[in-house]
Amino acid sequence: VPQAVVSTQSTGDNHIRQIPDSLFELINLKVLWLSHNQLTSLDKRVGYLSNLTDFSVSRNRLTTIPPQLANCTNLRVLQLNENKLVALPKSLSSLHSLEELWLNGNAVKEIPEGLYMLSSMKKPV
Repeated sequence: VPQAVVSTQSTGDNHIRQIPDSLFELINLKVLWLSHNQLTSLDKRVGYLSNLTDFSVSRNRLTTIPPQLANCTNLRVLQLNENKLVALPKSLSSLHSLEELWLNGNAVKEIPEGLYMLSSMKKPV
């Protein structure tokens, strides 16, 4: 299958510590599940995956989220729960299609104000 055709990728529960470089070439990727791994950071190239609609990195060891994630303007579901996050980039407020943001199990002290104002949001932050 040509990489440009892949639309869903699930690599949960694989003890992944870093996202493989080849994943950033999947420009038509819509669904990416990386939950239950050992990720400690997300590469800023995650912003290249601009067609993502569902992205899960729950139950990892993430301490930060790169601001470039906001380039994924089609995101509807963003699961960041059960990590080690203490802050979110303000740029996430530009995700106007976002309907669900999962943050439980983190130590986020302040949510960017714009996230509360997204009219698309169905599941409260």
